[in-house]
Amino acid sequence: MPTDRPVPPAPSANAALQSGHFADPERSAPRMAPADTPYVRRHLDAVLDAAAIPPGGRVLELGAGMGRFSLLLAGLGFEVTACDLSADLLAVLARHDPDGRVRRVVADAALVEREIAGPFDAVVGFFFLHHLPSPAGVFAAAARLLAPGGRAVFCEPHAWHAGYYAQILFTPAMSWRADRGVARMRARPLERALRRAGLAPLPSLRYGLFPPAWVRGPRGARLERALERLPQGLPPRAFLRVAGVRGA
Repeated sequence: MPTDRPVPPAPSANAALQSGHFADPERSAPRMAPADTPYVRRHLDAVLDAAAIPPGGRVLELGAGMGRFSLLLAGLGFEVTACDLSADLLAVLARHDPDGRVRRVVADAALVEREIAGPFDAVVGFFFLHHLPSPAGVFAAAARLLAPGGRAVFCEPHAWHAGYYAQILFTPAMSWRADRGVARMRARPLERALRRAGLAPLPSLRYGLFPPAWVRGPRGARLERALERLPQGLPPRAFLRVAGVRGA
């Protein structure tokens, strides 16, 4: 019998991979649970340095997971919306956010504007682009949701750091199917993708040397900062920040 009920939109190509790998909080918890550590702060600072968010500005975090960065952004006084494909992961965020400072939206990052309206002063993401078949849809969505002059900023593993491939090989919770996008996390291809989405690329940043377990404490963080004074290739940097700005 005919019905007027709308047909839900089909998910993008990003959805299957995201939902299959991160739908189970217990599986993802050890490396995604909210925590305020020197390691987490390092990535937050890298994004804030490029995002130029005004006081009280509107921020959309894509691929927010359990909200370890969303909660810190909200603590800095920003109006934060956390988007993730997994309602289960966002439910963990809610348990860590009893005051409801962070708005939560269940959506595919490439189609998020179907669920929320801009403009946002910044669209940010931490370590989720490499799980997608392509960043193109995410960059295009960010461009549509940003205010003129707003910035999209993403931190990712750096493709040239060999430690990631060893991590994928020896970590049971990781797989080549879900994490092979690390090999695409290179500045120039990502900058080209930002430009195609209508975002003017800003200078990329390569930073960091050690895995999380080494820099959770202050001693490891200080050692990392000291070694980073060496030339860029000695040793290769572990992380990559890319950013783009929307024109007027």
